[in-house]
Amino acid sequence: VYAQQAAALNSAGVVEPTSRSALIAIAALIGAGLLTGAGRRLRVWRRYGGVFVLVAGISAALGAYQLAAVGHTTYYFEKSLHSVAVVLLVGIGGVALLFRPPREPALLPVPSQGRAWLANAFPAVSLSVAILAALGLIVQDSPYRPTSSSDNPGRPRAIDASGRSTVPSARIILRAADRTPPGHTDPVLIVGQTAYESYQLTLYLNALQRRSGIVAPLLYNHALLEAQTPEQFAPVLRRVSGPVVVFITNQDAVAFVERLRQAAPDAQLVVIDLRSG
Repeated sequence: VYAQQAAALNSAGVVEPTSRSALIAIAALIGAGLLTGAGRRLRVWRRYGGVFVLVAGISAALGAYQLAAVGHTTYYFEKSLHSVAVVLLVGIGGVALLFRPPREPALLPVPSQGRAWLANAFPAVSLSVAILAALGLIVQDSPYRPTSSSDNPGRPRAIDASGRSTVPSARIILRAADRTPPGHTDPVLIVGQTAYESYQLTLYLNALQRRSGIVAPLLYNHALLEAQTPEQFAPVLRRVSGPVVVFITNQDAVAFVERLRQAAPDAQLVVIDLRSG
């Protein structure tokens, strides 16, 4: 709404659908724990319940809006269900509330500060490894993720659709974030080798910098993704006033920006070369 892109809420897209049965099952299991005496008594679980109601309520409101507007749910509703799934996974420990706490031995030794730190660190490291493995970042064969093809859904986290590593793209985004002027409030673009690469790099950079609303007019509604030539993108620049920071990553990007200057001579482009950094 802030970026005047409310119509994009109903846009279509490719996204892995979230299992409704799984969400209901996990929510019911956690809810059973929260309804116990311990769950109602402990402040942390009362606050967790409030967070879940807020996140699930936003998703439900979005689904209701899409049903009223277009008659069915679309891409961003599925994305909102991902946030619901994350909140449920965070609260999966609530299942332990269903069990009686074990009795503490009368002569339980008190660990030293160093041992207590290690006792907390080892499980944390183990859980971190488990999360990375579950996301397919260690071995891209997450067995629990259903797939209808020979490729695994965890694979794109480390390798893109063309089989290339995503590490170079991540490095470009981090370099651009590091070289963005402090306190900058104007739109920031990254010009890559293709329109889609430019769109992805720009999208992730602005998400990292929490400035997606500022750059949204240049990304959506027949903007950066659909503009195959500088001449097609030039009219899009009129959607924003003031300077636009443009990061270039290769020689083709240099040529793109030069043609863009000719097609939009009034545009205030601040060009930053990432090739040397």
